[in-house]
Amino acid sequence: MNKEIEGEAALRKLVEIKDKKIWDMNLEIGKMTSELVNLRGAQQIVRKLDAEKQDYISTIKSLETALANALAEDHRQKEADELMMKKLEEIQDLENELALVKSTTVDNSPEMRDAKARIKELGAINESHQELNGNLRREITALEQEKLELHIDNKKLADQIQDQVERARKAGM
Repeated sequence: MNKEIEGEAALRKLVEIKDKKIWDMNLEIGKMTSELVNLRGAQQIVRKLDAEKQDYISTIKSLETALANALAEDHRQKEADELMMKKLEEIQDLENELALVKSTTVDNSPEMRDAKARIKELGAINESHQELNGNLRREITALEQEKLELHIDNKKLADQIQDQVERARKAGM
């Protein structure tokens, strides 16, 4: 009988040890599950931030392309300005020739009418070029301002990402 009691006591002791191990394992599984959930959450945040970063990079590339196009347009504008200066020289030459013609011929001669028409045409071209030049300069200024604003926004976003990464690290992720 004594051996029977000792056997039951030993069996109870083994059951207690097994229950304790199961309890400890369940606690460890709970901790691991919690850690896994945290890691998955952090992974989603990183993916989201990476997607936002890619969007900003794409926007910056588009703006850089727009700026390059605007600069190329500025180059074309300079060429147009040079052409306009040549035309202005032509106008001056024509005006000089007109003064000479006026001094030697009648104002209503065919050459005089042609010269006046050409002067008027070149004046209109000159005004058109000046207006175009002004519009392009305003557009370049606006694009430069937009680029600066995007650069500032990008810096703020990078700081926010860094803060979130640091908070995630501090939280044990």
